[in-house]
Amino acid sequence: LTLTSPKDIIRDIVRNPQVTLISIVQLQLDRLVKSPEEVTKRFRLLRGIILGGSKVSSQLLEKAIARDLILSTSYGSTESCAQFLATPLCQDLELLKTSGKPMSGKIFTQNDQALLEGDSIALGYLAQPDFNSQFLTNDIIKFDSNSNVIIKSRADLVFQKASENINPEQIEHKLNGPNTPTSYILPVRNDSYENLIGLVVDDTYSLRSTVDNCQSALTSFEAPHQ
Repeated sequence: LTLTSPKDIIRDIVRNPQVTLISIVQLQLDRLVKSPEEVTKRFRLLRGIILGGSKVSSQLLEKAIARDLILSTSYGSTESCAQFLATPLCQDLELLKTSGKPMSGKIFTQNDQALLEGDSIALGYLAQPDFNSQFLTNDIIKFDSNSNVIIKSRADLVFQKASENINPEQIEHKLNGPNTPTSYILPVRNDSYENLIGLVVDDTYSLRSTVDNCQSALTSFEAPHQ
């Protein structure tokens, strides 16, 4: 594990020969494949790059493979571990479109939702019943012919922006008040961030008032894209 300050990343990580694996998310991979050759050349020397946080777009995977980067796609949740599922380190596009198989433990489906089971599952939530080594996610999955897991969608309205969960209902609750118009949050597809946050409001409400409402009610990460 290598920790460093942002200003020292090039020296302590990119140019450090002791670093053999890195774990990044889609946004960081997008920036990497757009980097100069001198940067990507160093990353080709790694054992591989582990991709986590969300489903990575097929187009971005293709670009990374074209730059001769060795990859592993993975899946996990806060309640399990970062790589509950993972593929081998490889350049097999079809395999990398999946999230692989359990590193340890098992995965089942319950109403098409992923049910994780194993020693890496958290004990539970504070003041609530224990998980007993099982956790039912809101991710809808299916298995391919080789038993690799494919993440299809969500059972709720949550979507991801730069590998962080965005809950539209929570944001709408903050924005909607007695003196504001009804607001609706929706995902807007984006190749780098996976999704941006979209906002729909009544057009009789001024843009300035809408922006002021967002700035006063929301954190910067929850704010709709401008």
